[in-house]
Amino acid sequence: MTLSRSRLVHLNTVQRWRAAVLLLVVSQSLHWAALASADSNAESILKPMVILVGDSITERGFEDGGWGLLLSEDYKRKADVLNRGFGGYNSRMGTYVLDEFLNSFGSAGRIKLVTLGFGSNDAQAPTSAAGFLHVPLEEYKANLIAMVKKLRSKGVYNILIITPPRRPSQTPH
Repeated sequence: MTLSRSRLVHLNTVQRWRAAVLLLVVSQSLHWAALASADSNAESILKPMVILVGDSITERGFEDGGWGLLLSEDYKRKADVLNRGFGGYNSRMGTYVLDEFLNSFGSAGRIKLVTLGFGSNDAQAPTSAAGFLHVPLEEYKANLIAMVKKLRSKGVYNILIITPPRRPSQTPH
């Protein structure tokens, strides 16, 4: 893992947690991808892909100092790290756009890892101003399962689901 501890300190708690976990998972995934491609006779300029799919937390991960940007910098020339995070998206929307994302990349063989970062908008209180984004917990679970099934059907098996931290009102006392 090349992401230094000093770079992690400048991230907030959610970003720090995501960056650390992602780097560990991506490191392992890319290690196996390198071993698998070492058997190939043809040298390819096409690198393995890591696709970050999710809501605004994923989208903002590519802002200055964000976890996605740090990941992209650390895997420069080793993997293509692509951001497909969209502010205001919830898991319901994610199930609809995932196929479009996957189809836009051509062969899924280069995709070595997909992160699914949904849940912040799904967890909006139904009575809040952003309540139209709320997704009931059982539907949220079903949406994540549906996305994983779609990814597996395309040959993507390294999937990291990143859920938001528990809301303070949900913390046990």
